[in-house]
Amino acid sequence: MKNKSLFLSILCLLFANLAFAQAPEIKRTPLQTVPLSTPGKVAIQMIVDIPPGGVVPKHTHPGEEISYVMSGEIELNIDGQATKVVKVGEAFYAPDGVIHGGRNASSTPVKLLVTYVVEKDKPVATLVK
Repeated sequence: MKNKSLFLSILCLLFANLAFAQAPEIKRTPLQTVPLSTPGKVAIQMIVDIPPGGVVPKHTHPGEEISYVMSGEIELNIDGQATKVVKVGEAFYAPDGVIHGGRNASSTPVKLLVTYVVEKDKPVATLVK
C-alpha cells in the first residue's frame, strides 16, 4: 500500500509539472515505481507516446533519465550537447539536473520506454522556461 501511495504521489507531481506546458496528446502510461537500495531513491518506469508534431518541453529531473526508443524517432535537445535524432532501437540518457526536451519532427508516432532514477520526495520533473 505504501508503494502504491508513493507511486501515485510521484505521478501526480510529474503530471502537474508537465501538463500545463505540453501538447495534450502526449500520453504517459505508468508501469512501475520501485524503491531502490540507495536510500531516498526510486526508479519509475513509464511508456511515453508522442504523436507527430508533439513537443516535450524543456525540463529537468532530480536524478537520471534513461530512455529507449521503441518506435519512431525523437529530436532530442540536451543542454551542452548538439541536437540529435534518436531512432527506434536506440537509447538516450539525461543526467541529473540537466535541462533537456524534445519533439517528434516526423510523421510517425514515437513510443519511449522511460526509466527515471530520482529522489523519492521531489517532483519527477520540473519545467524550465
